Amino acid sequence: MANFVYFYNIAICDGSGNITNKSIKVLFDKIEKILEKDEIKVVRKVGDDVFSIFSYYRHEFIDKLAVIPIAKLKDKEIPLTRDDKDPKKLVPLPKELYDVNSLVYHDKHKVMIYTANKSGPKIEDVVAYLNTFFKKEDGYNITIRPIIYDTGLVKLRNAKQVRNITFTLDLETNLNNFYLKRKQNEKEGLFKAMQGFISMSKNEIGSNTLKFTMSVGQKGDTLDKEVLLDLLEYINLDSSYVKEIEFNYTDDSTEKVTPAKIKKPFYKLSGSFKKANKQLSSEYLKDNADELFSKKRDFYSSEVDRFFESCKQDEDDSYTLNEDWREMKESEV
Repeated sequence: MANFVYFYNIAICDGSGNITNKSIKVLFDKIEKILEKDEIKVVRKVGDDVFSIFSYYRHEFIDKLAVIPIAKLKDKEIPLTRDDKDPKKLVPLPKELYDVNSLVYHDKHKVMIYTANKSGPKIEDVVAYLNTFFKKEDGYNITIRPIIYDTGLVKLRNAKQVRNITFTLDLETNLNNFYLKRKQNEKEGLFKAMQGFISMSKNEIGSNTLKFTMSVGQKGDTLDKEVLLDLLEYINLDSSYVKEIEFNYTDDSTEKVTPAKIKKPFYKLSGSFKKANKQLSSEYLKDNADELFSKKRDFYSSEVDRFFESCKQDEDDSYTLNEDWREMKESEV
């Protein structure tokens, strides 16, 4: 396990995919109560794996911070030990073993960090596991998105004018993870037009690569920066589908047109604990994570604001969780 973590936005969405301001802290508190009542009720099989959470770690003086160990049952490559009955033989360890990552949520900053144990549950596993606690009739689901830090995105947001932008897309890769589910708004027409153009290029023309440019012709004119940023919000920038995004811009410091790239691969915002061991324990994170949240705040605060800027207002915390969950067949989903 590495001694660094990644930063993520996390929210509860409604049945239409709208991000809401419903409290993540309240959700985690509700799940913790289930754990405290009966630990078996938080053990859940999702797909081919079995996941569970374990006792939360709470800081004595920081009540807005919670460290949640999330574990995947180890059912492959089980370590061996000497057989008590026949010391000449090796047998699998007769215990449940888990690969673990720790989720740390800070309610003050509305941000989570997650450890990077490659053997432990992945972020998509965490999403699937947490979603088992919502009742189907309520329609809620969790979304977790990495906070992307890229100097190109910063330059685009701060640009005075955007003269043009060029997308280079790899049409040979799977499109499934290219689009992010977003709520409907007045700007989605551009996105739908782009979807149709990409689909036609791939399926009807048979193109392997698509490169297109949006630009303005007159000096002093600019593309609508907010529309472009909204368009990028629809696209999974971490997808292998995106080969490159380039643009030309001017800022307040000069009228000179400057080229820039939104680079691939994109950087997920991370933070390290240099004094920690290679394995970041939940206990260590309980005592040290708050300092990291404060240290990195300038890097993630604007991303969090953008993530929640148009969220649906829903502060009703009276919902109950699914305590007796069972894995559903595809026909039941």
